[in-house]
Amino acid sequence: MRAVLVGAPNCGKSALFNRLTGAHAPVGNRPGVTTQGTEASFCAETGLLGSTLTDLPGLYSLESVRTNEEQTAANALRSGSFDLIVCVADAAALPRQLPFCFEIGALGLPMLLVLSRADALRRGGGSVLREKLARALGCPVLAVSALKNEGMEALCAAIRAGGNPMRPSFGGTARQRFARADALLALGYVPPENGISRCMDKILLHPFFGTVFFLLLLFFVLYFSAFGPTAVLSGRLQTVFSALRDKAYAALLAHGCAAPAARIACGAFFGGVGAVAAFLPQTVFLFAAVTFFEQSGYLCRAAVLCESILKRFGLGGRCAVPLLLGLGCSVAAYGAADTLPAAQQGRAKRLIPLIPCSAKMPLAALFFSGVFRSRPMLFFIACSAGFCGMLLYFLLFSKREKTRAQPFFFEVPPYHMPRPREFFAKLWQRLRELIFRLLTIVFLTSVLLYLLIELTPHFTLARTPRESLLYVFGNFACALFFPLGICEAWQSAALLCGVFSKESVLAALSLFCADTSAAFSLPAAGAFLCFSLNAPPCPAALAALWRVTKQKRDFFGFLLFRTLYAYALACGVRLLFARIA
Repeated sequence: MRAVLVGAPNCGKSALFNRLTGAHAPVGNRPGVTTQGTEASFCAETGLLGSTLTDLPGLYSLESVRTNEEQTAANALRSGSFDLIVCVADAAALPRQLPFCFEIGALGLPMLLVLSRADALRRGGGSVLREKLARALGCPVLAVSALKNEGMEALCAAIRAGGNPMRPSFGGTARQRFARADALLALGYVPPENGISRCMDKILLHPFFGTVFFLLLLFFVLYFSAFGPTAVLSGRLQTVFSALRDKAYAALLAHGCAAPAARIACGAFFGGVGAVAAFLPQTVFLFAAVTFFEQSGYLCRAAVLCESILKRFGLGGRCAVPLLLGLGCSVAAYGAADTLPAAQQGRAKRLIPLIPCSAKMPLAALFFSGVFRSRPMLFFIACSAGFCGMLLYFLLFSKREKTRAQPFFFEVPPYHMPRPREFFAKLWQRLRELIFRLLTIVFLTSVLLYLLIELTPHFTLARTPRESLLYVFGNFACALFFPLGICEAWQSAALLCGVFSKESVLAALSLFCADTSAAFSLPAAGAFLCFSLNAPPCPAALAALWRVTKQKRDFFGFLLFRTLYAYALACGVRLLFARIA
């Protein structure tokens, strides 16, 4: 048997899919978590071995399909290739989601109506008479809570039974479906109060007070993660890694290890990887903040607040979700951007690399503490030049009439504290990806850099830095980066390390200079930082972009545009800082 999960965005499909199959599909309190169909076999506990379940992307209607993932879901449902449709509706938002269930029932396939988040309905003082609803619809209706494992045995039994087609009398136009849903729910549905959420939204969604709160919250997160108490802890970790590097080097020499090999091993691990790992407190705080906003329900509110602002730049409120997710990682941001209307996807994908993700924040913190501590305004200009320049471009050349024609709405969940298990699972998933990059890309990049320092072009041991391969490669790169004020071979080499990962830039700088304030002039530091923040993202983010682009011309055109844009912007910042300094 082939069953399919379908429902509106943010109705709890993915959590139910994980519970029935034992998979680990991402879940979140925002639309766009599922962007393409995911298929898996039922787990043994369900008694449905040999059967498969498909989790389709969320959509609001089969009649008005706006995005690629909604088109994917609509085509799969219309194909009729499934034996059973499990239609999921949020029990707390049933008046808005039941008309779509009528539309699914009009397909004439066997189906079950599953009311998810039944525990949230009870907590809000609401209730639903499932028996009356089932008799009226002609198909089984079940109330479940995937997170608390409530009602799952009854659901598995209903899936094994196969379900029934819904009565065709509930079809018709959208207006007729909503009228029938209201009449049907009047027989036995009490909506939850959610009084706390409504009171909070009066302030947090207010055009003025809500916007001020959002901007202050965003400033606090960025400032605290880069320069708050976490920065003090990062400084102490840097001291620890430096001491460990010296002790490990002495221990290797005492055990007969050759000095070049000892320098490469200790420098690559404690110098390269350790330099990035020292900023883990700041990165963990940023990850935790983004995860908290996502799972508490505030991320969707931020999108609503940003609607009127982003519309001026040819974007929409939905674009706020991938832009805010970019604070954590661009990979998640590109996945969320695929859920946007086609007219806005290109603009959002140009903006995402300009968001200071977790890999860019430590690099910015290093330059602030080393070069720009006495000139914070110049630091702000170097960091925000790329984003402001792109917004100005959109403001001047975007076709805003297309944005006005696009309706904007979100299924906003009630506020709630994230469940510790889900919160730490998501936080660990993001942190695990960072640790994997540290132990692979950053470590291998550091080893390569140390090899370039130790070897000459004739593959003999270098006696001075000017004889090393790094100096030779850096000289070639200096010709490319000379307009940016990058005149040292190691500076050019560090800038090129951004091709591997943004963390590798920080690791390379830690290998070659102990004090950035003495190693960089103010114009060169501004150009270096500006180019690093605005250049094309890391390979993982580019792979995510390739999955959503799927066209070579658009993908390589994006790479060329981002590189030239970052280069021109860095040149402009260097000239500006040279005049100011």
